[in-house]
Amino acid sequence: MTRINVVVEGQTEEFFINEVVARHLPTKGIVPRKVLFARHKEKMYRGGLLSYAKLRRDVTAWLSQDQNATVTTMVDLYGLPVDFPELARWRKTQDPFQRVNGLEDAFSKDIQSDRFIPYIQLHEFEALLFSDISRLEFYYPDQKAEIKKLVHEGASFSSPELINDGAMTAPSKRILQKIPRYEKVVAGSLIALDLGIRSIMERCPHFKSWILRLEQI
Repeated sequence: MTRINVVVEGQTEEFFINEVVARHLPTKGIVPRKVLFARHKEKMYRGGLLSYAKLRRDVTAWLSQDQNATVTTMVDLYGLPVDFPELARWRKTQDPFQRVNGLEDAFSKDIQSDRFIPYIQLHEFEALLFSDISRLEFYYPDQKAEIKKLVHEGASFSSPELINDGAMTAPSKRILQKIPRYEKVVAGSLIALDLGIRSIMERCPHFKSWILRLEQI
C-alpha cells in the first residue's frame, strides 16, 4: 500500500490524522504513517510552527528517508511564520481561497518534489469544528447559550474555512471567548472525531480538495 507521511503542528492535528483521516483513506488503499513533529537537533517539540525553515527540513528529510511515500502537511494559515515562501505577497490577497492556494503553490515550488502535497488549513484547525459547532454542547452542556451564539456566528459564513484570522475573530478565538475552558487537544479532537470526515468535507471545500488528492495517490 502507498504510505502517506504527514507533517503537522501539534497533538490535535496528530489525533485528527490518525483517528479521522486514517479511518477514511484505507478504503482507498492508503495508510498514513504517524505524523512527524518538527525537530530541534535531537529533541521534538509539540505545537506551534516556529519557522518555515524547520518545517522545510522535516518535509525534505522525510522525502529523502522514505522514497516510496508521499509527504503532505497540515499546518494553519493563521500564524504562518514570516519566513514562509511568498507570504508577504499572498497575505495581501483578499480571497482566502486564492491566498491559501497561492501559498501552497509557493510551498510546492520550494520543495520541488512530485511526491509532496502541501496542505495549509484555512485558517486553523478549529475552523473544521464549525462544520457543526453545536456538538460542543456534549462536552460543555452548561454553555448552551454561548454555543448557540457560536452556531449563529458560523452560519454567517458560507463555509467554516472563511471564518477569518483576526486576533480576536479566528475560529479558536471565537470559541475561547464563549467557552474559556475549551481544550483543543481533548474537546477539539473528540468533536472532530464525532463529526467525521465526510461532514467536514461537505462544508470545507479546500479541505475536501486535499482529501480527494490523497485518495488519488
